[in-house]
Amino acid sequence: MSVRTKIVHSQLSQNYGYDSLYQLTSAHGDTHYDPHPGGLPEHVSEYNQTFAFDVLGNMTEKVSDEKIEYASRIGNDDLNYSLSYSYAQGFAHRID
Repeated sequence: MSVRTKIVHSQLSQNYGYDSLYQLTSAHGDTHYDPHPGGLPEHVSEYNQTFAFDVLGNMTEKVSDEKIEYASRIGNDDLNYSLSYSYAQGFAHRID
C-alpha cells in the first residue's frame, strides 16, 4: 500500500508492507519541506520500520531508523530505536 500527499511546500510519502495475515511488516516514509522553491529544502527526512511476529501473531520486534538532511528535526519524534517484546509463559498475549 502506498500513500503520497502533497501539501503547500511539502511532499509526504508512505509505503506499507503486510504479510499473508495482513500484519504490518514494514513501513517506509519520506518528507520533503521546501518553503523556498529553487533553493535547498529546509528539511528532508526518511524513515524505515520493520516488524516481526511470533506464530501466535504477537509482535516480537520493532526496528526503526530515520535519516534527516539539511535542517534540524521537525517536532519531537525520534524514529531511531529498536524494541523487543517477550510474552508471559502460558498467556498468549500478556507481555512480561
